[in-house]
Amino acid sequence: MTNLNPTLPLSSSELQTLTEYQRRLAVRDSFLAWCREAGYEPAKHHRLIIAELEALVFNLFKALVRGREVPEESLRLMVLTPPGSAKSTYISKLFPPWFLAQCSKLRKMMEAVEKRYDDLGILACTHNGDLSIEFGGAARNLVGANEQLLGYSLAKDSRASDAWTCSNGGYYRAGTVGSGISGRRMHLGLVDDFCGKEEDATSKLINDKVWTWWENDFINRLQPIAARVIIANHRNEDDLVGRLLAKEASKWRIVRLRLLIETEEQAAEDPLQRSVGDYLWPEYFTREQVDERMANPRASGIQQQEPSPEKGNFFQAEWFQQYDKLPPIEECQFYVASDHAISERETADPSCFVPVAYHGNMIYVLSDVVWRRLGAKAAVQAMLDLARNRKPLYWWAERGHISKSIGPFLQDRMIEEHVFINMVEVTPVKDKVSRAQSIQGLMAMGLVRWPKCDWFSRARKEFLNFPNGKHDDFVDALAHLGMGINSMFGGNKPKPALTYVAPQGLHITMGELKQVESRRSRLKMLALAND
Repeated sequence: MTNLNPTLPLSSSELQTLTEYQRRLAVRDSFLAWCREAGYEPAKHHRLIIAELEALVFNLFKALVRGREVPEESLRLMVLTPPGSAKSTYISKLFPPWFLAQCSKLRKMMEAVEKRYDDLGILACTHNGDLSIEFGGAARNLVGANEQLLGYSLAKDSRASDAWTCSNGGYYRAGTVGSGISGRRMHLGLVDDFCGKEEDATSKLINDKVWTWWENDFINRLQPIAARVIIANHRNEDDLVGRLLAKEASKWRIVRLRLLIETEEQAAEDPLQRSVGDYLWPEYFTREQVDERMANPRASGIQQQEPSPEKGNFFQAEWFQQYDKLPPIEECQFYVASDHAISERETADPSCFVPVAYHGNMIYVLSDVVWRRLGAKAAVQAMLDLARNRKPLYWWAERGHISKSIGPFLQDRMIEEHVFINMVEVTPVKDKVSRAQSIQGLMAMGLVRWPKCDWFSRARKEFLNFPNGKHDDFVDALAHLGMGINSMFGGNKPKPALTYVAPQGLHITMGELKQVESRRSRLKMLALAND
């Protein structure tokens, strides 16, 4: 007989029954608990996605019970992540079984307010028919293996991977992006990777076809009150995600997960609250993998979910040629150009110091670019470190950025550290486009080569967006270099300077140098006397 006296301790069988009951309740109430019961331990970004999907289901139920009393964006979720981040595992395989487990719960809620109940249905689509069947089969098998835990089973007469129904009235249909979709209307429309190959991502024909399918096939298969989820790499400004963002961004909840946090601005808007230099899923991805991925010219879209224009405007995409190896160091001359924004405020633009090697009329942009927000002290130290390492013959910067800001401090530090920079302050022309014409010409002639490094895609995107982009720090710095080379060398191989001289406009006298040497000599003598 079952123990009905609450004061008596539970028997082992009763305790086991209660524990199992609580386990089942937890799984049906929590998507996170279900993922763990299915054998997965979600990483930080997976837990974020799980929380977003739970909120989506809550808002869908609220809308169905109350009748549209929720904002549109609460029923539309866009998850943009780099490849290999296991988004399909959690959204296309684990989520459908848990979503359909909510049928009984929704039925009770609808009955309580005396409203008509329609069985929950899922329409799940991806770019490839075989992949759609694979996802549908994985979700179906999870249901079959966990019927008691989920509280429902598969209908005996409906077990196909791409179309199955459940004992609680829920149903699942798989489809292919771009193909016709027939059958019942759904409460959840799920699109996982609408585009497969990179070639398709850049095809206007394919992007037009996907958009037509979205508007005329996919949307028309949804219930009047339904949730929409898109999981993708945002590879092209004109793809499905790009068109939706341009048309109705305010109607979507957007979770953008970059592979690498490159700037303070990206850190400030990162939903995982990462810092500059942090990358996604460090338990899985290695730093070497991240660096390799970020060196890809198209990393801004595939990895960072912010695609740059395909062809560019003022600067063309085909001008960005990368090198594998530098010419012999002893045969190169080194130069630096910089764009200064001396502030560490989060709203300030970054400073950008660009070192280059010049060899045989070819300009090689070097990998040790300094590109971040800097205060005056940090900027001076970064300049001295770069000068010590690269020993540039000339350093070009916009007039006033040095002499009217950090000039006196830079002069003192150069004397202290015996690192002298031959600073050439460039008088800027009126507009950025005009001053960038010199480097534009050099790049168009194929005379500029770029390193394979993690900041390359970010720089490429800035150039391709110029002059309409939000930032132009790198463009400005390289524009100074282009003007400097054209004005001083006229396209010929530059003659190396004989020695380092004081920066122009920063007067360092021989008397000051002698004072520094005299002070050092006295300190040395005192040290010897104390030994």
